Amino acid sequence: MIRQHYCCLQSPSSNHEVYEPYLEEVREINKIGCTADSRNEDEENAKEEEGDAEAEWLKRIGLGSIVTQIESSMAIDPSVLSSETMTLTARQFEAVKARVNTLTATMRRKMEQSTRKDVREVFGSVPLSPQHSTLCMVKPEPGFLDPVGGLPLPDSDANDQQMYQNGANHEDEDVQLAVGSPPLSPSRGPKPDSVVLPNFSVAKDSLGITRIGDLSSADMDRIRCIALIELTATFDYHNILVRVPRVPKLRSLKETGVFGVPMESLLERDQLRMPNGRHLVCPLFVDEMCTFLENHGLKFEGILRVPGNAHRVKATIEEIELTFCQGQFSWDDRKPTDVSSILKHFLRQLPIPLLTRQYLPSFDAINSVKDIKEQVRVLNLLVLLLPDVHQAVLKRLLQFFEMVSQSDANKMDLSNVAMVMAPNLFFALSKASSKLSLDDVCQAARSSHLTKLLIKYHNLLWTVSSK
Repeated sequence: MIRQHYCCLQSPSSNHEVYEPYLEEVREINKIGCTADSRNEDEENAKEEEGDAEAEWLKRIGLGSIVTQIESSMAIDPSVLSSETMTLTARQFEAVKARVNTLTATMRRKMEQSTRKDVREVFGSVPLSPQHSTLCMVKPEPGFLDPVGGLPLPDSDANDQQMYQNGANHEDEDVQLAVGSPPLSPSRGPKPDSVVLPNFSVAKDSLGITRIGDLSSADMDRIRCIALIELTATFDYHNILVRVPRVPKLRSLKETGVFGVPMESLLERDQLRMPNGRHLVCPLFVDEMCTFLENHGLKFEGILRVPGNAHRVKATIEEIELTFCQGQFSWDDRKPTDVSSILKHFLRQLPIPLLTRQYLPSFDAINSVKDIKEQVRVLNLLVLLLPDVHQAVLKRLLQFFEMVSQSDANKMDLSNVAMVMAPNLFFALSKASSKLSLDDVCQAARSSHLTKLLIKYHNLLWTVSSK
């Protein structure tokens, strides 16, 4: 199958100077070297065996029983798969089927490779006692799948239709979840390649608009399963190959202070020490930084672009580490540029990136989707997949970034904000050097475009269809 590869959105040779703020931000990051220490990752745990990705994906969407059946019998009963996937659309079912097929073929190949030819097969058979019987492949019982390809591939539309009717209600329609879930309708729209992004609005729903915060944890777990299936089906439909890395286990996690501490830990700490803390969804440190900058920095020219004083920033970070968790830190008399530098430092120090290592490649792959509306829909799916606290922090940041972009006083429009903040959100993908390369400019274009979409359409990304 021909796969579409990520490409630069514009001609980098002709307008690379447009991305100079982005590249300058990356150089500043590289110069001060303030990103989370990758040596904390257990590389052994990051190694992936063939078939692991498909097995992990099936488990994450709630089909762990199918993985167990494939691993034990090297096949899967089609009726079992049909009953497990009866609520999926045709496109979603194809995504599941493809991964079941791949896992089945992989397990059989591994079994064949592990089977050693016995010397008696060469020089003739000798009667064996039961305790000396050799390992052999068991022929699947009638009704199981063909041993070569896993799930049967229909030869015609009629066969395809029959398959769906026999065990599943696979309607040939887009999933009614996430931005296409609430269906998006453009209220005005220049061409997708225009500098100005079109406006979208959530189509009216008779049952109202459901947002992430309206759902219970159990409901969100189910939503994430469906969102992952739809995300994968969408990339398959567009012939986009995304290699999802196995997330390495961290050898140790910082537990004290603020910087380099997982956001889940920061939030749990705040919930315990604050009155009515159980209602908090975003760590106080992030919220207080954004509030300070909204009150004191929106009129400051280049508020996110101009770096703070290096000595003051370093001293403030040390003070925050010692006093913030005790409630003794004060934001009074702080310089807005210092606080904006501290905000970016905080994001880069996270042991688990805000957009997570697992989904960063999927965010980057959105650039290979040509239609803006479809890009927003995929962004919606990815936001739904993020852990709860990552969703809350991203939402708070995007609200702040939008306020910056809408203020005329600071001379930072949407494009400026996106280019400066993109390296801090996608720093794992950003590696500019002193010499400008084509790859640097292309990554600048991709990351800046994604950040621009996140800010522009952030109000849509936290909605979930009621259908």
